[in-house]
Amino acid sequence: MNKLVRLFMIVGFILSFVSVGPVFAAKGGNSDNTSFLNGKPFATLNADIQVNASGIEALQAETAYLQTTVNGLTISLSNLEDTVQLNSDAITELQEDLDATNLELQGLKTQVNNHITSVNLSIVALQGQIDDLQDQVDNLTANLALQLAGLQDAIDANETNISGLLTNVATLTAQVLVVNNTLDNHESRLQDLEGKVIVIEAAMVQIEVRLLSVEGVMHSHDDGLCLSFVNTAAEDVTDNDWFDTCVAAAENGGSSIRVALKDQTGNVVYEATGQIVGAWTQNHITASSTSSQWNVDLHDQRIILDNGDLLVISGKSASNGGWMGSHGNGYGIRIYSSNPGYAANFRLIVYPYKQYVGSTNARSFADWSTNKEITWHNGNLFTTNPSIPPFGSGFQGTFEFYVN
Repeated sequence: MNKLVRLFMIVGFILSFVSVGPVFAAKGGNSDNTSFLNGKPFATLNADIQVNASGIEALQAETAYLQTTVNGLTISLSNLEDTVQLNSDAITELQEDLDATNLELQGLKTQVNNHITSVNLSIVALQGQIDDLQDQVDNLTANLALQLAGLQDAIDANETNISGLLTNVATLTAQVLVVNNTLDNHESRLQDLEGKVIVIEAAMVQIEVRLLSVEGVMHSHDDGLCLSFVNTAAEDVTDNDWFDTCVAAAENGGSSIRVALKDQTGNVVYEATGQIVGAWTQNHITASSTSSQWNVDLHDQRIILDNGDLLVISGKSASNGGWMGSHGNGYGIRIYSSNPGYAANFRLIVYPYKQYVGSTNARSFADWSTNKEITWHNGNLFTTNPSIPPFGSGFQGTFEFYVN
């Protein structure tokens, strides 16, 4: 700052000399403004001026530098003023935002105050409700105390009744013991009665057996019974005459037959009826030809039973052999399903254990034995082919044949 002041003072001094020059020229000096500088004092002054000329040039250079600096400072001041203006505008906006925020805060404060007031009112209301509930609890407690007191009085009163009941229970217990003793005596008597009932039931079974026997006799007289073939585990038929009676009944005018299979207690497990086809003789019953009566297809007088099964009977003189041919050796009864097969689809067969035409060997049926003179498979079909099971089972019971 001091340097700048000194510069201004020097510039002022120089300008004062510059302004005097014209005056000396007007008084008759030289046209180059040096004519007034004559004489010794002026010579000295001129010498000083010459000496200061270089200084003035330096000052001029410094003045130009200072002017450049001043111009730079002016630009900086202008930029600073712009920055100040921008900051002022920003401060104004911030002030506006601050004012808006203050308004929002005032609104929130008002809302909070309103909420606080509402909560305070709710607290007051809840306090009133709590007071009411407390009064109710106090009343309930008082009532409960009264009820407990009443229950205690009732319990005290019931103790006497309980004592009386205990006395009654003891009395009833004694009576129960007496009844139990009586029941024990009755139980012994019941056991004796049960033994007597068992004896009676056995007697009734015997009576039923006798009734079945009587019914069998009645059938033999009234229903045309001509054959009752009883099978046991032993060999039960030892001749080839066992079907003669039935053939004679057909020869004497019989036109229908009935077969029945009964177990050892007399229960019927199979029964069917049918009409006789053609004329029967001992050698031609359901086949009009003597040869190959083992072949069901050659039984042109086969009987179709009422349940759909087929009945064929080989004649007394049939003389075939083998596991199929044995079906055509002497008298033999076969019942097939509705679809007879080659030694298959049998429902029931009735044959003596041995053959009686040509030899007396055992028949060649599969799995054959004396137990199977009546062969039955519980109603299911079976075969006598050794390579095609199932085979039938021996049936311990009676096969009956009726001709009417």
